[in-house]
Amino acid sequence: MSASLYWRPQPRRKTFLPDELRFALGSAVDGEATTFDASDLDYLRGLRAGGVKGAEELSAAIRKHEQVDVWLEY
Repeated sequence: MSASLYWRPQPRRKTFLPDELRFALGSAVDGEATTFDASDLDYLRGLRAGGVKGAEELSAAIRKHEQVDVWLEY
């Protein structure tokens, strides 16, 4: 089964994120939408340092919008 990871500030359009980030986040985004905020930036910084695609994009979205929802669509 294929799954894609997305983020969006509320109530805007969804934005696709790379599968590599979906795998790195693991169970943090299983099921319902998960809200990411400034408290998650250190974790995302580590992912970015490890070369995980999409971590910088998600970090930038959090800095711009303060909070973003991240979810999977099957």
